[in-house]
Amino acid sequence: MAVGTMSSGNAKHAVIARSLANEISLGIYPIGEILPSESELSGRFEVSRHTVRAALRTLQELGLIASQPGVGSVVRANRYDAQYTQSFSSVEDLLQYTRTTSFETLERSEIVADADFANTIGGQPGDRWWQLYMVRTPKESDTPVTVADIFIPYGVGLALGDFPNPDIPIFEQIEKTGVSIVEIEQQISAAMPTDKEARILGIEATQPVLVIMRRYLAEHGRLLEVTRTVHPAESFSYHMDVRLAPQRTM
Repeated sequence: MAVGTMSSGNAKHAVIARSLANEISLGIYPIGEILPSESELSGRFEVSRHTVRAALRTLQELGLIASQPGVGSVVRANRYDAQYTQSFSSVEDLLQYTRTTSFETLERSEIVADADFANTIGGQPGDRWWQLYMVRTPKESDTPVTVADIFIPYGVGLALGDFPNPDIPIFEQIEKTGVSIVEIEQQISAAMPTDKEARILGIEATQPVLVIMRRYLAEHGRLLEVTRTVHPAESFSYHMDVRLAPQRTM
């Protein structure tokens, strides 16, 4: 049986998931068969075991395999049908970054988290962080459309070096150090701007803004980056595609 259309993402774990799903559909790994171990798959695809685990999680979500402690990943189905759900092929699909804008760092500082910071941003009191205060401006305009506070754990910041290219989102730069982002938590809320935010955005302090908090997580919930972006409500829109994603069938 042929497997339906999977996400076309080019991330390594997506490529591995597609490859294994195709092999399952072709009967190379029939129902009831145990897939090769994480170590064997890591060697075969020349990737880390973390990447293999991400691929196997995808297959579990598709209902193609089930994880059995002490046994391994067992094939449970050889095809899947689709249901409506949110599905994204890359981090940039989710964030909908546009290459028509540029970031500028206005301030950069080192901070030590207190209890309020840890409660709002994450981590523990006493943790050291880098804080960047940035603006995003359309390349054809001089008026910023976004004000951003970006918080990066101190160790992650050291791996980035001198916070290099302002035209590349920091999450991309983090992943280039060899760390994979496996989850993004996002919260969107309405708020009133601070006087500083209103001045930079060229709006009245009484004009509402939309605030987006995003937390970028690695394996085991490790924080890699936290962003707080502020957008004028009247000029902000958020577009999200709802795509067909798979559901297990036997």
